[in-house]
Amino acid sequence: MGTWEITDLPEGANTIDTCWVLKIKTDANLIPTKFKARLMARGFTQCEGIDYTEVFTPVVPIESIQGVITITAVQDWEIDSIDVKQVYLNSTIHHDVYLKPPIGIKVSPGKALKVVKGLYGLKQLGCEWNIELDSHLWMIGFHCMPSAPCLYSRGTGNKITIITAYVDDMLIMLPSHNEVNHTK
Repeated sequence: MGTWEITDLPEGANTIDTCWVLKIKTDANLIPTKFKARLMARGFTQCEGIDYTEVFTPVVPIESIQGVITITAVQDWEIDSIDVKQVYLNSTIHHDVYLKPPIGIKVSPGKALKVVKGLYGLKQLGCEWNIELDSHLWMIGFHCMPSAPCLYSRGTGNKITIITAYVDDMLIMLPSHNEVNHTK
């Protein structure tokens, strides 16, 4: 999956504990249908300033959501929602983070698992996702409102598009339904 790679552990580097979370999915009759295993980082073993610097994740204020929904209703615009799947797992990690190998994974002495993309349990994933989202929206022409984090707009008049972001849940508002699908 490319979430981590086995590498030499730098001298003095912190290693984060891991654990397996196992889950059995069942049908309506409680018959097992799927067995899942998820490797989790135990984020409480991370060291601030070494494994991460920022953990704060801004979200759009509720008043901003209410305001743009009101504008959408008054102007008879279109509104749609997006739930971005697995945002934390697809986030880029901007610090070197090393994991202790979990049970069942053997590595040589002096080696560790280096995280290359998001892994559940890491403290900074929400912040990392927001940085990526902000950068992506900026690259396609959106600007964040200075007065409200996670409230973005692009264009003016009948060509305006407004996006609100609350972690991985977003609302898209604009005058034309055709543009909703294009923006998604």
